[in-house]
Amino acid sequence: PSYHKEQARKIFTQAFIDGAVLYTKHCRERMAERGVDVNDLIGLSKGGLVYNEPEFDIKTGDKKYTIKHPSPSLKAVFIILSEKKIRLLTVISDREK
Repeated sequence: PSYHKEQARKIFTQAFIDGAVLYTKHCRERMAERGVDVNDLIGLSKGGLVYNEPEFDIKTGDKKYTIKHPSPSLKAVFIILSEKKIRLLTVISDREK
C-alpha cells in the first residue's frame, strides 16, 4: 500500500515507540560512518517531517519515504512494512566523522 506523507511520518514514529525498526546492513554502515545512533533516530521520529510523497524503487518495487529534521540536519530513508514496522534503508547527516 501507499501512504500519504503524514501517515508515513506517524508510522515511522510508532515503529520507534512500540513497533519494530529493521536496519539494512547498508543503513548500519552509514550510521557508523556518519555518527548517527538510535537516539538520533528517536529524535527524528519526534521532530521530523516527511516532505514528499514516496518514491518508487524500480529495483525492489518498494515505496521509499524520506523523513527529515533540519536541526541537526538528519534524514532517513525507509520503507513501511506494516502499520508499526519499518525498514531503514539509509541515513544522511551533515555531521559525518
